[in-house]
Amino acid sequence: MRIILSIVLVLVCSITQAQNVKDQAEYNKSVTALMGGISQLKAAEVNTLKGIGEHLHKLATIQELQEKIRTIRLDNDLKYAQNFYAKRKLHEENCPARKTDVKKLDSLSEQNRPTRLTTYAVNKIEWPTIFEQDRFFNTKVKIQNLLNNRTVDNSGLGSDNYNEISRNIDAMKTSLKDYIDTLKPMEYLVTKRFLNDLDYSGRFKYNPLNDLVASK
Repeated sequence: MRIILSIVLVLVCSITQAQNVKDQAEYNKSVTALMGGISQLKAAEVNTLKGIGEHLHKLATIQELQEKIRTIRLDNDLKYAQNFYAKRKLHEENCPARKTDVKKLDSLSEQNRPTRLTTYAVNKIEWPTIFEQDRFFNTKVKIQNLLNNRTVDNSGLGSDNYNEISRNIDAMKTSLKDYIDTLKPMEYLVTKRFLNDLDYSGRFKYNPLNDLVASK
């Protein structure tokens, strides 16, 4: 707008100068030039506004298209997720492989004869990592106390001490099956064998001499 006013002022000045000289021909020429300039400016302004309008319309169309694409992508992602979990659920319901694996691993853990833990290992049990969870804390404390408080008269197979140890270890074996999907097969197998070895060690009568040797 400022540019238009400047041009108009220049043209008006030209007309004024022509009138001062009283040159009618020059005056008429200036008027013609002024009218032509104004017409050109109006046409340019109209074209500019038209161009801006078209640009805004295109921009709005692009934004609308982008929003539609985003909506389609979100919808596709949602459908993909729903389809994925539906397939996984169907696979879990119709594939008994995991249940078979548990039975196989339990069978493997029972194949080898348990190994008796050393007195030192029994007196201070180093539990597998999976048993560091809070849910196992109380059971671990009970088993450790039962092993540490054995006596000659109350220890070994058939004793109340061993029966209580075995009962708590069985509870840990049952809880261990809850982690069959998170533990690697070998980790599950090693952990199960550890519990078998611990149970087996509790079957032996307490011998104070063993504690004396272990403390040295």
